[in-house]
Parts: sequence; structure tokens; C-alpha cells
Amino acid sequence: MLPWLALFAVAGPQPYFPPQYGHMPVTCANGRVVPAFDTSTRDQYGRMFENAEEPSLYVKAVRGNADSLRFTWIPAFDPPVTVRIEGLRTASPRMVAVRFGAGDGAELGRIIDRMSRLLSVAEAEGLRRRLVASNPLTLASAECDMGVDGAEWIVERAVGRRYKMIARNSPSNGPIRSTGMAMLRLTGWTFADIY
Repeated sequence: MLPWLALFAVAGPQPYFPPQYGHMPVTCANGRVVPAFDTSTRDQYGRMFENAEEPSLYVKAVRGNADSLRFTWIPAFDPPVTVRIEGLRTASPRMVAVRFGAGDGAELGRIIDRMSRLLSVAEAEGLRRRLVASNPLTLASAECDMGVDGAEWIVERAVGRRYKMIARNSPSNGPIRSTGMAMLRLTGWTFADIY
């Protein structure tokens, strides 16, 4: 374990994201430079993961034992959902999903659904094929303007010692949208509107 990571184990909650994510700049189309991942966004995501009792995929990668894929949907006006696949590269991947109740992306309600189940061979293979054909993790980690309303779509992948997170605001198409929709479908839950 890295020495600074040991401090988190004693001093407070586990870090969900690499420290350098707070220092990576994004250059906007108008030439303005903004942080790719600000403190309030990091804290909001971290609170949601803690409340959902979700592990830090980043810490798993630091420890070198990672094989996790997580999609998190944080809508501005509806409760968030997180769907995690453990062991996607194995013969028996497991899905763990959490859905919050009343509240919204900023103010979490209580957990109303939690599910854990093995994926079928067809489900696992379909997800693997989707990631090969249209991998969201090849995109830049952040975009210049995340937007105010809509929903945050976050895809994280940790394999071995590697970790990457991609976030976008309400993608209408593309690899983040298709990966997120595929993972939401695995839950069998219904949503009035996915934006």
C-alpha cells in the first residue's frame, strides 16, 4: 500500500478518485482553462458512493486486485443509481446495483433497491463485446462544460492497477450512453425518463 493511502484508512473516508484528477486542466473552446474534476464534484460523487456502500474502484486498482466496471447515473431531478460489475474478465461476473429513493442527485434519499446477482453468460459476453466495439474509456476523462441540469453519466473501470473515470452530462448518444443504458437494463428496473 502506498504510504499516503494508509493515511486515508486511519484519517477518514477512502479516496474514490486519484489525487491528480483534481489537477488535470481542460481547455475550453473559448480558450478558458478549467479544472477537469473540481472538489465539489469529487465530494458529491464520493458521498453518493459512501451512502450506497460502494467500494472505491481506485483503491482496488492501487492494491492491484481490480476487475470492476461501474456506471453511475446522477440525474438533477431524480434519485441516482449505480451499477457495478465485478469480475467482468472472469467466467462468473457479478452485478451489484443500488437505487436511491426520494431526493435527487444533490440530496440523496434512502436506498430503496439493492440487488446482487451473477450475470448470465450472454449478459457478460454482450457487455464485453460492447466495451470492445464502443469503449467509453477511450474518451477524454472530462468535457469542458458539464452543464447545470440533466444528469451526470459516469463510467469507471479498474483493471489490475489501472483506473479510469469518464463523466459526461446527459449524453444523447455515443459510448457512454450505450454502456450506461446496457448496464441499467441489466437491473431490470424501470425509469420514467432516462436523460
